[in-house]
Amino acid sequence: MGKLNDLLQQQGSEVATPETPTSTEQPSQSCTSGIPQVNVPDIRTSAVLATLTITEWSGVKKDRKASDDVTMRHGAVSNAAKVNKELLPNFRELKDIHNFVAAARKRHIQLTMPWGERGQRLLPTAMLPEYKAWATETEELFHELRTAVGSKYEWEVRKVSAAGSELGTLYDADDYDSRAVVEGKFSITFDYNPIPAADDFRVDVGKDALEELQASCDAAYARVIEDTTADLWKRLHEPLQNMVTQLQEANFDGSIRGFKKNGEPKEAGFKETLVPNVMHIVRMMEVANWSDNPVMDETIRKLKSDLTGITSGMLKSNTTAREKVRATAEKVLQSIPSLDI
Repeated sequence: MGKLNDLLQQQGSEVATPETPTSTEQPSQSCTSGIPQVNVPDIRTSAVLATLTITEWSGVKKDRKASDDVTMRHGAVSNAAKVNKELLPNFRELKDIHNFVAAARKRHIQLTMPWGERGQRLLPTAMLPEYKAWATETEELFHELRTAVGSKYEWEVRKVSAAGSELGTLYDADDYDSRAVVEGKFSITFDYNPIPAADDFRVDVGKDALEELQASCDAAYARVIEDTTADLWKRLHEPLQNMVTQLQEANFDGSIRGFKKNGEPKEAGFKETLVPNVMHIVRMMEVANWSDNPVMDETIRKLKSDLTGITSGMLKSNTTAREKVRATAEKVLQSIPSLDI
């Protein structure tokens, strides 16, 4: 399980982003170019649409009889309470794959940007090799974990069927499918699609109607660019704010963390990812600043200039380095556009 633990740590090391993608209006699957102030061909040739689809067996089922018993015992109306039971409450391999799936979904969000509400996410082509390498390793480990679930499944079912098992009277043999059925409920796929181009239009309408469709499509693409830019600013804000908090001198002089028995201040507790978390977003900004936002360009330049080569070890031991990096983080935070962050 060492490989799994390494990947879980990697997928959890970046700054967390919302599980639900930013709400944006997804452009029609047939769009044309010509968006004002946005070089549409750039986004179409420098990004693809990536979709991650995962299915899994939850191992949870509603117990109708137990639910009825609870509502009756408390004098409640029917359906006022629902009892969901863990069919295999101590199945470690099942918990492993559930944790892995959650981490994979989180990592997918971190490596991509908002596109719409149908599961597709915007992936810059410059990051495609990194994403595909991660996807390949994720698929391999997912299949290993699925096999592990299958190999232990029947044994776990026999355990809960025994008298005095973890489920007690909640056990019902009819709740359990065969190994093949359970394994078949686990699947993972990665799909990549190009962003629609102008000559995708295949509609038989008049010239005015076609121009109206194209104008609507242009506006939708413009919103995508705006939402992508806003998403990058919001992602950058959290690790920068964390950097400012962690590097305040009170974290190093004993004021906050206290002192060791020998009288020396306790060491600051920030992780090795303090700087990489910021630089990960900077890299995304470099390849996704499709509107050539000058503030974003200056932010990229400033952070690369001041943070390249800086490690957590340097920040913990060097007061001058801490002060410089913290000042940079504060300055960039002040320059970030107001986005109700």
